[in-house]
Amino acid sequence: MQMKKKQLTLAIALMLTGTVGNLLFSETVWAQQPVVLPKAEKIEVTGSNIKRVDSETPALVQIITREEIEKSGASTVAELLRSVPAISSGALQDFNTGSGFSPAVQSASLRGLGSVGTLVLLNGRRVAPSPTADPNTGQGSAFNLNTIPFNAIERIEILKDGASAIYGSDAIAGVINFILRKDYIGAEARISGQSTSDNTFKNYSVSGTVGFGDLAKDRYNVLISGEYFSREAVTFDEPNGVLNDDYRRLANRNAPNISSFTQIPNFFREATLGNGVFLTALPTDPRCPAAQVISPNAGCRTNLFGFQQIQGKSERLGGLVKVTRDFSGTMQGTAEFSFTRAINNFDSSPQALDGTVNGSIWFNRAGQRFQYQLRLPVGHPDNPTTVPVALRYRFVDLGISKQETTNDAYRGLIGLSGTFSNWDLEAALLYSKTERKDVANGQLSLPALLSAINNRTYRFGGVNSPAVLATLAPNRTSNGATDLTSIDLKGSRELFNLAGGPAIIAAGVEFRRESFDITSDPGQVAGDFIGIASTTVGASRTVKSLFAELSAPILKSVETQFALRIDNYSDYATSTTPKIGVKWKALTSLAFRANYAEAFRAPSLTQTSNSRVQSFSTVTDPVRCPNGTTPLPGGQLTDCTGITVASIFLPSTDLEPERSKSWTIGFIYSPMNNVSLQADMFEIRRRDQIDRLSAQQVVINEFVPNYIGGSVVRNANPATFIPGVPNSGPLESTTRRFLNLGETRVKGVDVQLDASTTLGGGRLSFNTIATWTIRYDYQLNKGGSFVNNAGNFFINEVPRLRGNATLNYAKGDWSGFVRGNYTSGWDYGDPTVPNQCYLAPTSPTLAYLGRCQVDSLTTIDVGASYRGIKNLSVSLLVRNIENRKAPYDPNQTTLGFNPTFHNPFGSNINLSANYRFK
Repeated sequence: MQMKKKQLTLAIALMLTGTVGNLLFSETVWAQQPVVLPKAEKIEVTGSNIKRVDSETPALVQIITREEIEKSGASTVAELLRSVPAISSGALQDFNTGSGFSPAVQSASLRGLGSVGTLVLLNGRRVAPSPTADPNTGQGSAFNLNTIPFNAIERIEILKDGASAIYGSDAIAGVINFILRKDYIGAEARISGQSTSDNTFKNYSVSGTVGFGDLAKDRYNVLISGEYFSREAVTFDEPNGVLNDDYRRLANRNAPNISSFTQIPNFFREATLGNGVFLTALPTDPRCPAAQVISPNAGCRTNLFGFQQIQGKSERLGGLVKVTRDFSGTMQGTAEFSFTRAINNFDSSPQALDGTVNGSIWFNRAGQRFQYQLRLPVGHPDNPTTVPVALRYRFVDLGISKQETTNDAYRGLIGLSGTFSNWDLEAALLYSKTERKDVANGQLSLPALLSAINNRTYRFGGVNSPAVLATLAPNRTSNGATDLTSIDLKGSRELFNLAGGPAIIAAGVEFRRESFDITSDPGQVAGDFIGIASTTVGASRTVKSLFAELSAPILKSVETQFALRIDNYSDYATSTTPKIGVKWKALTSLAFRANYAEAFRAPSLTQTSNSRVQSFSTVTDPVRCPNGTTPLPGGQLTDCTGITVASIFLPSTDLEPERSKSWTIGFIYSPMNNVSLQADMFEIRRRDQIDRLSAQQVVINEFVPNYIGGSVVRNANPATFIPGVPNSGPLESTTRRFLNLGETRVKGVDVQLDASTTLGGGRLSFNTIATWTIRYDYQLNKGGSFVNNAGNFFINEVPRLRGNATLNYAKGDWSGFVRGNYTSGWDYGDPTVPNQCYLAPTSPTLAYLGRCQVDSLTTIDVGASYRGIKNLSVSLLVRNIENRKAPYDPNQTTLGFNPTFHNPFGSNINLSANYRFK
């Protein structure tokens, strides 16, 4: 069935392409349009510091116009970028409960090289990163796309090759440059709303723009733009039809009482009194409602789906003010200020504690390790036995755990540009700041809980007073801030004439200061909150840069680009990065282009400073379960199936920067004025990548002398040891650090086709863009073997093929389009081992699915716009008109779908209206 679907998709794509081709190239339909020479006005193109008339540089740049943004139906910048085929895994998303390291942060990852390998610019200059510390896949820091003023974007330019020589560090995989509106005269207001077919996942936005002053006549322009966006929360328990049947069955949504952490406690005792391992279940508490008892010896159970969210409530408010002043016709001054506030609310289930094995383990700011296991002594009124007991318990009477995250982004710039002595000059002073505030409740205070247990003031499974509950889970507040201050000066001028035209040089200097601070709640700093580590960062650095670029048209048909940048970082060293590009116009209709670039990424401040970050991982124990299936006598089944351990990441002061080399080679073919075909092969090789070895790898290498990956802490109670095996207590925690590990090699092809013609008095156009990933080779350790992730999950989930195709038709006041979107599937197997899955072979997930893969997904969008009412335009868009459900991803144990490539919306409708005031 899967093969038939793929064949059908391919047949439809070929038929659509062939139909458009016939329309475009048929002599009876094609109408050759007269060539209209554009005004010879120089423009700035992403990927170069040289302004030019021709926008086609040797670099590979994808441009998303304002019209395309509106047709996308996207409500946020992150949602829009997820549809770009070159965007792959490794980005941060804000689905689920916000319980990760970077709640409310959404980022972008070009070529699957992570958020830290993608440089985000606003009007060609840097922005301050999000003040969060995420250790996953080397995510030292990332720019939060939620702070971009979405409705103020004029276009987005995506440079899809290494660009460190032009823009500096962080551009290993490329650059995403958001170009905001510049001078504008008039006033307009826009409103849009979205909802799924079953009235969930609703959001709406309102925006307005006012501009006055004509630069040519009045010599000034003032632009003011503002927007408000609101998104509703959606829980897994809501009656939406967007979760596919695999998820519903595998997550036991049809039998939801799956959690053994309930308000009625489940009790456990030691099999051998004094050994500290509380795994012998006692009879189910008679207070447990019958509906929550699924079998006589299974204990009390509860449903968590009502607590868990697919997405949380979100609001965003932002504004932009920009003033441009023409001083002399050759010199302009600019002042701009923008502010965005994004508020995200996340609900999650009330805190649960486990006293059976490890309980909760966490660390304070000093790195001190804490551990708590919920156990009641003999004589406690809620202990029904004459021996100590451990509890699995959920504090339902504390209510739903809530967290509100507020991200504020400020950006101010004063700039001057113009010409002086044959130089095109530009200078700017920039200040960018982000602030984050987290306010949360529902997390238990260890001192308060110990006091309540010792004083018998809290009754487990009973009725407790509001005063007692208030002391158990006080609010906690954490703050973070990042600052970026830069001053730059750059200029360009013609040097001399070559056979193909003037050689142009650009040169510049930049001075930048970056700071990163995260301050946890005082209770977290002291280690008072159970299971909550104190994440702390406090560091800054300066960067001095010198850069130059030369555009040399050595022949009429050959243009070359040379760039060199020197960056000096105060906290490690100096790096020099070159770039070479060439474009050869072999025919009037055919041009070839190629690029070679070197790049580097300095370690993030969260990876080298005094930062401490905690994570949790599920690992198996090769000491207590050497055969992987049956524990040794004295062990527990969880030693084989997986036990949760805490990890603390310590700062690394000797990290080297990541370095990379990238190549692109391709062509642009335009047989007619309104037909353009582009194809480019790319390859990026990143070495010395900064990452951490997994907790499982640290556990496997526990007894390797001088192992650099980290260390292991086990239960030190001899009564928990495997008989005859010293120091074999249950796993509790690991200590890990960031390292310069192996290499990633990404290779693929980008293809884009644009064509248009007249038809029936209107305009027909066709666009398709796709990325085919040939290889995604990941090497964990230097000198080790590579594993290909393309179409196969190992470190990242990387579909081989992503693309979309759009057919537009516009006539008079009407326009409409149909768009097809495709993402191929991927496997969960090691290609070097037959029938091997990275997920456990005994997993019920795999047993049910009968395969180890995520399916491909094809969706179709349909939209229409009408402009026949004076000053008013309205648009209707239906995305995923067939209501295709996101394929089940067994690696996404809570969401059930992959948030980078898929969404839970199903069929959804977007309605918008734009009114221009006279």
